[in-house]
Amino acid sequence: LGRSTARGSFMIWTHHLKNIIYNVSFVPEGAPSTELLTALTLEAGVQFQEAYDAAQAQGRVLVREDAPPGYVGAAGGWFLGGRYGPISPHYGLGVDNVIELNVVDSSGSYLTVNSHSQPDLFWALRGRDSGTYGIVTSVTYRTHPLVPVTGVFLTANSRNNDTFKSSSPNLFEFNLTFPMQVLVDTAWLQPARFSGITSRSM
Repeated sequence: LGRSTARGSFMIWTHHLKNIIYNVSFVPEGAPSTELLTALTLEAGVQFQEAYDAAQAQGRVLVREDAPPGYVGAAGGWFLGGRYGPISPHYGLGVDNVIELNVVDSSGSYLTVNSHSQPDLFWALRGRDSGTYGIVTSVTYRTHPLVPVTGVFLTANSRNNDTFKSSSPNLFEFNLTFPMQVLVDTAWLQPARFSGITSRSM
């Protein structure tokens, strides 16, 4: 269920682990020295707005969640569940951009996990884990060049469900007129409420 709150479990407060390291020549542990990546390493308490600000300060961008104002943890359940963001059509899912993890496993061992070191655990953590395999203390993300983005928001309000249902086919047809790579809004057909009127945000 994406939770770590089962009977008999415990939670670990990582909010104050806030270190952020930008590296223009990051080499994953165990990788050949020629595998140089421009990366951002985030400790477990870093939230996405903090991570995004750090990347932007270097003229870079990273795949991130799109729920404002960016309070989701950048080194936690977001990428552990796979996840995507506004630039995923160009740069892949959150898990596609994870280069390396530091993890404390159930035996208390501190592990560096990537495609060269502990590759099975690296595979398991990226998209299948909600704290099952260990405690992630930091994550290193691939970064990308900062590019201009234009956003367009279309909102359709309806006073009742019948009106919404009758207009939905037209809205979906309108949706198909856009190239797939520009449709990145995860709020598609998300219920919203304005002045007591239930609507759907498109």
